[in-house]
Amino acid sequence: MNNKLNFKKEEGVTILEITPDSYDVARIQMTVLLPRFLKAPYLIPGFLADMLTRGSVRYSKTAYTEKLEFLGAQVSLSTEGRYFHVTVTTREEALLEVLAILTDTLTHPLFLPIEIESLRKEYLQALHEEQDNARGLSYALFTRQIYDEQSPYYIPTLPEQQRELKLITTKLLSEAHETMRSSPWTVSMATSPKAAAALRTCIKKIHIEVPGQKDAMVTGEIAPKKTELQLVPEKQNIEFFIGNRLPLTLTDAEFLAFSVGLDVLGKRGGFVGRLMSIVREKEGLTYSIYAWIKNTTTTTHGLWHIWTFFTPKDTPKGISSTLREIKKISEKGITEIDLARFKELLCNQFLLAHESMRSVLSLYHAGITSGRTPEDIQSYPERVKRLTRVEVNRALKRYMKPESLVITGAGPTDKLVEKI
Repeated sequence: MNNKLNFKKEEGVTILEITPDSYDVARIQMTVLLPRFLKAPYLIPGFLADMLTRGSVRYSKTAYTEKLEFLGAQVSLSTEGRYFHVTVTTREEALLEVLAILTDTLTHPLFLPIEIESLRKEYLQALHEEQDNARGLSYALFTRQIYDEQSPYYIPTLPEQQRELKLITTKLLSEAHETMRSSPWTVSMATSPKAAAALRTCIKKIHIEVPGQKDAMVTGEIAPKKTELQLVPEKQNIEFFIGNRLPLTLTDAEFLAFSVGLDVLGKRGGFVGRLMSIVREKEGLTYSIYAWIKNTTTTTHGLWHIWTFFTPKDTPKGISSTLREIKKISEKGITEIDLARFKELLCNQFLLAHESMRSVLSLYHAGITSGRTPEDIQSYPERVKRLTRVEVNRALKRYMKPESLVITGAGPTDKLVEKI
């Protein structure tokens, strides 16, 4: 697809405009990077996102929903870790009305006490149901082993989150809302130039300038080796996360080398990774086993992990097999055949991501949200092609430490016949 890109980075707001071939549908993605110093309960960002659609100065909760449905627009507000997301898909001709609703929603929420109590009950019910979510519990346990309580990526226990719910008040939501509006915004759009101008006007109304405010860099070294299990009765499988901190940013030369090496080990999707071809296909110990990197930006150290699950009976063999493959790739690295194969695969996937406007917007928005520029994103295939086996193996040896792996599991752990 041949699309015109206009990239602009200003104080507090980064904007990417993509001019598509057709203007029938307007697509917008907005992300707010909430500051590390946000002193509020873990649940506040998500609670805020849900409350914003429950009543504003101009629109009640019912009116908000009905108006968007009438316009045929899809608007979602959500959070993920430190990120507050707004996604809009609408007919181009209805965009001005949709932006008017969105502007009022994001600038003049009411935070009615009756709606806070209603949402609090919904969250309590969701937390109760989360007690059976073995995968979610295992990942939360994983974050608590590699991050401290002050980290924006630390996930509290369910009892701690239940106690946090009692702390949420109108005042706290109002403070979090102001923090959200004054934090760094990234806005990506695939619209006509006229609609892009309207969105820029909308952002000027939503975003609050706070001169000199900077987000603190999140860094950290590889965490010590640790294994933690959590009992979740009446489950058939134990959900595992295995990995550690990754003390690299996207701008570090070794990041790309490590990420390609990790793909060779356990690339998500399909059966191309060693873990899927060996632990699943050859040894039949699990159905899915993949590895990926999270939370890494140009200013933030992230983590790498493997996710999988085993039956209690297969857990000792499954963990042993997984650790064997980690040790093997860390010590011996990848082969030239591996490198050539994955270079072609990764470059082809990058090209396929440009087949639809939806995927193009998602690709570029994710990139610039993490601190990349459009030129950085476009250079990805060439940077992959220039990688050498020596670079990949050196990065794997340096950052994939078999002796320092953190392992967490949640499920029927009381049925284990051997200690992990």
